[in-house]
Amino acid sequence: MRVGIRAALVGLTVIATAAPAVAQAAPSRTVTVQRMYSFDGVGDAVLLVSGTIDPGKGRGLFATVTGEADKTGGVPRDVFFPQVIDLDTRGAHTYGAIGDRDLCKDPQTVCGQLADGTFGFGTSFTVTGDDTHQWHVRFAIVARGAKVTIKEKMIGWRGHDLRGIHQLTDDDAQGAGVAAVGATAGATLTASAPAGAKGSVAIAAPQCDVVGAGAVVLSGPSGTTPGLCPTDAFGASADHGGTWDVTGPVAGVASRSTRLLVLDL
Repeated sequence: MRVGIRAALVGLTVIATAAPAVAQAAPSRTVTVQRMYSFDGVGDAVLLVSGTIDPGKGRGLFATVTGEADKTGGVPRDVFFPQVIDLDTRGAHTYGAIGDRDLCKDPQTVCGQLADGTFGFGTSFTVTGDDTHQWHVRFAIVARGAKVTIKEKMIGWRGHDLRGIHQLTDDDAQGAGVAAVGATAGATLTASAPAGAKGSVAIAAPQCDVVGAGAVVLSGPSGTTPGLCPTDAFGASADHGGTWDVTGPVAGVASRSTRLLVLDL
């Protein structure tokens, strides 16, 4: 059996360069869509998810993470391709901060700035099997903004809402960053968030994904995961409650202000 991953932007059109956000009045409220998709089985399965995020005049967020569990209904044991993208009226922070950079890093998702100034994303996740090996695949999406639209189609997959999310930014973390060349510069990272009692996935996003130096550690109920700057986001999971911490003597420049994102499963 093999897992085939292919990326496509479903029902959306992405332009090659970042377009400026359209100036318009936006609702003061923030909408958050937080979904976990699960496949437990041996046969073929297809997951299609697409949507848009309009951050309005506030802050938006797009995050995804893939995992593999040990059993049906289980919490992910291993975490792959974690990504966090901050959004605001300027658009997606990971594009054009310093040089041109791909918006979505995980291979099953395509995303970008749309012509109307909103952020668009699309995921196509295909599992192809030989009817012998049992797979337990997990995929989570968080979309936050003044307005969020999402479409999903599942063949063999199941979807449900996450129990909650905890997002810590430079405004919350010790060693807050400052604006620099359209990115964020900061030093010395300390951020903490609770881990859900029924399981959680934590994503650390140190302030050194563009350039930087230093070491950062993500620690939680399941142990510690180290990172060495410069580094993109990295993650870990736990099947019981506690606290997630991301710490380290880090100096660098980042394309986002989120430092720790915890998904309660």
